[in-house]
Amino acid sequence: MRARQMEYEALLVKRSDMKQTMREHLQMIEEQQRKKDEELMQMMASSNGKKTKSTEDDAGTTKEPSGTTRTEDATNGGADA
Repeated sequence: MRARQMEYEALLVKRSDMKQTMREHLQMIEEQQRKKDEELMQMMASSNGKKTKSTEDDAGTTKEPSGTTRTEDATNGGADA
């Protein structure tokens, strides 16, 4: 009977160790995901900052991808249209 009790206790210890290992593993995965998310957010923020600076000149007009400058007026859908 004592042998069974010892086996059972060993099983409980093993189970507890496995649970702890799984918690640590999940924490590690969550931390890795959090770092990836932060890096992505930083890349997106720096990308958006570059787009804003490169597509607007000092007057606030938007540069078309062709390099021409487009301003809003009554003839092309501006506020007075």
